[in-house]
Amino acid sequence: MSGRTAAGAARALSWWGLALALLPALALADSRPGQSPPRPASAAEARQAPTAAKVLAWRAHGVCPMGGQKRGVHMLTSVQDWQKTLTQAESGALGRRVQWGRERVLVYALDGKPQLGTRLESPGSLRISGGVLWWPIVLRTPEPGAMAATALSRPCVIAAVPRRGWQRVRVLERRAD
Repeated sequence: MSGRTAAGAARALSWWGLALALLPALALADSRPGQSPPRPASAAEARQAPTAAKVLAWRAHGVCPMGGQKRGVHMLTSVQDWQKTLTQAESGALGRRVQWGRERVLVYALDGKPQLGTRLESPGSLRISGGVLWWPIVLRTPEPGAMAATALSRPCVIAAVPRRGWQRVRVLERRAD
């Protein structure tokens, strides 16, 4: 493993270590003031230890095939949800067809940007805890001073994830080094 790859792996591991250490606190925190924090659906769910899951497929888009201009995460649970939300077919937007009986699709989009070059990535590991799917997203931006084409863009990432074990999703966004 090269020094650059080893350093990147160490940063990724330290980021996951921090995220996992903060998981209990983040589960109690709520990003919307005035609303109660998310609660497990049952007492058994609350006692359940965090479990690992994998992103089954994902694809990044510089111009999101979803309407709107606001940052946010959307959960799609059926082909009808897909058709109402996205303007591309499954095979084009995700790279393969979705197995709706076993999978859900998540779409995380940024605000509209005046330039190209910003990219979102979905690492392969997820965590499920207390009915919440914790989805790490890596934000890559052009290097400072780099030439970027000027065009209106709205970066997003579309991911197929396991259907079972969670009801809500929280995004853990971090900038790439």
